[in-house]
Amino acid sequence: LVNQENFTSCGEAAFNMAWNYKHPGNSVDIGTLEKLGLALGVYFPTLSAKPVGYLGTSPSGMEVIGSRLATGYGYIAPTAGNIELNNGGAYARLEGKGLFYNQLSAGNPIIIEVSDSIGNPNNIYNDSHYVIVTGMNFDSESVTYNDPLVNLSKSGKYSGYGRMAEWSQILDSWFNNKDVNPGEGGHPGRGWYMIVH
Repeated sequence: LVNQENFTSCGEAAFNMAWNYKHPGNSVDIGTLEKLGLALGVYFPTLSAKPVGYLGTSPSGMEVIGSRLATGYGYIAPTAGNIELNNGGAYARLEGKGLFYNQLSAGNPIIIEVSDSIGNPNNIYNDSHYVIVTGMNFDSESVTYNDPLVNLSKSGKYSGYGRMAEWSQILDSWFNNKDVNPGEGGHPGRGWYMIVH
């Protein structure tokens, strides 16, 4: 588990977990990722009042950071995309479940963008948040994920490692987050995922 250092650094923390899991011989720390993102100019200012100066990371910003880091080490760039939500809910659910099955069975955790209160849509502090899915029980339809929002949680401290949610709760949060990052049309985070290779 990597804890995010402020209210908007969940993207770097989730990517940090995936990168270090896949490349333990070339692990990086969250500070390195934040410096890389600043150098690449992929952050945007958020509206958080306290403290002033938080920066957010859009899905495209995550992809730029991942690609640059992978290229620097000679690895394949991360794969990113969106589940096709316009083909209907049943199709999207099947596509999402197929993505989880294929990637998790291959040993690849999946970074997704969700609302920050999975399973409790009426208690949302931030309507877009990154977590990393590490497992799924396809019989019970339960999903295991690491959540970098730990010590900053408004409800107090909890373990962000190996959290559990029902598949339906993950889908609801993943497909209905309200990510409208500046410079990106529509809702780029709805159904968005990234795989670090």
